[in-house]
Amino acid sequence: MPDRRRHRGAHPRDRDCFAPEALEILQRATDDLCWLRSRGYPDKASLKLVGDRYRLRLRQRSALQRCAVAEDAVDRRLARLVAPASVRGKPLLIDGYNVLLTVEAALGGGVVLVARDG
Repeated sequence: MPDRRRHRGAHPRDRDCFAPEALEILQRATDDLCWLRSRGYPDKASLKLVGDRYRLRLRQRSALQRCAVAEDAVDRRLARLVAPASVRGKPLLIDGYNVLLTVEAALGGGVVLVARDG
């Protein structure tokens, strides 16, 4: 399927969706969604509930969905974290596609968010 986006880098609505005054609301929404996910509530219903509560736009809900992580998932991911010294000099496989997308977004002035798991 061809890429039909009409922009590269920053999304035209990012300035409004991720303005400094929106970040506090997004942080509270992330806290709420993490709380629900940590207690086993369904993802789709939880995202709708939190998104509606904070009146989030579609783009903000998409970011929220990617950043909010249940506490047990954070713990599992952190348990697999390795120190850079332990891989020094060894072959290392990297998900280059996601790295490229992140670098492209950052260089193009887009929003790059850090998820709860770091």
